[in-house]
Amino acid sequence: MKKITYIILFTICALNSFAQDHNFSQFYASPIYLNPALTGAMNGCFRLAANYRNQWPGIPGMMQYYNFSADLKSKAISGGIGLLFSRSEEGQGFFIKNNFAANYSFHRQLTDGIISHSGISAGFFSRNVDFNKLIFADQIDVEQGINQNWPTLAIPPVYNSITKADFGFGQVFLLPKFSSMIGFSWKHMFEPDESLTGITTILPAKYTLHISNLITLGRPRHYTYLAPTVVFYQQGNFNAFQVGTWFKSDYFNVGLWYRNNKTFRGNDALIMTFSFDTFKGKDKKGEKLQAGFSYDASINQLAQRNTVGSLEGSVIFETKPCFDNQVYETRNSAKFKSYQKSGAFRGFNNFLNKISGGSRFKDRKRTCTDFF
Repeated sequence: MKKITYIILFTICALNSFAQDHNFSQFYASPIYLNPALTGAMNGCFRLAANYRNQWPGIPGMMQYYNFSADLKSKAISGGIGLLFSRSEEGQGFFIKNNFAANYSFHRQLTDGIISHSGISAGFFSRNVDFNKLIFADQIDVEQGINQNWPTLAIPPVYNSITKADFGFGQVFLLPKFSSMIGFSWKHMFEPDESLTGITTILPAKYTLHISNLITLGRPRHYTYLAPTVVFYQQGNFNAFQVGTWFKSDYFNVGLWYRNNKTFRGNDALIMTFSFDTFKGKDKKGEKLQAGFSYDASINQLAQRNTVGSLEGSVIFETKPCFDNQVYETRNSAKFKSYQKSGAFRGFNNFLNKISGGSRFKDRKRTCTDFF
């Protein structure tokens, strides 16, 4: 009876997730999945990232998620370009979702106090279902259990697979004077139909808002600080947020997070994250390899027993910097120098200096990578 309950629980979750995207607890380890505007936003010139999530391994059936990305930044395009592939396998593989996207992000310094990253994403997704692996209500008996050999009255889907075009947009503002970053993204802009039955089923647009701040502990050059962050997700009827903080040092990072999920009537999970950074060469100017691990401890009433939580792993490789970060000499261009002389620029910049504390932030250089 308990196994049947778990399978029903899993089926409800799988059907619900078919109309929404998966989210990684280690959102910082999949930056261009979080927001296309973060494409090319790193200290190095080229980055590779891989992520894996195993959700609720204690429940029969599987919910596994994969993410692979590669991105680079270039002066020639004033920003970054990247490729992203994500995949989810749910219910021993009877639901499979694949997503592929090409990203471009344009990086520009608007003022001394604001750096803008504007990103777009274009690609396609596919949805596949293996009808023979599905279990229906008329194949479940309270006393005898599950028997997939029993005939079912369920009607097979019209299509076993579909492929549709998909587009997204993202924007990030880096505020060095405040040691802060604010970003938002809009995925599935045109809400494509992902139905396999012939009855229209819209893939809802997904909206993400993320806000981060850096609190320096000791001397900034030693890269020891707290990085409190909050991320909000909204997609159709799905609403969630994750809030917490990193403690970041030169080679070791540890974080504690709380996730609230409206689907589970509020409390969802407490999340512990760890990552280790290794560098080739001195002064952290060589290639960087980061390995991360996280564990979600379920705290909601629906899944707190026998789910074994959720596990995630991530690996990021980043080449050494090949030119000065972050805005590719935009601030030294003739156009930007001309803009600096304008009354609007001076007035706005003076306003930022007043409310941010002025010169005590003047020499602090921040990049988007610092927040992750």
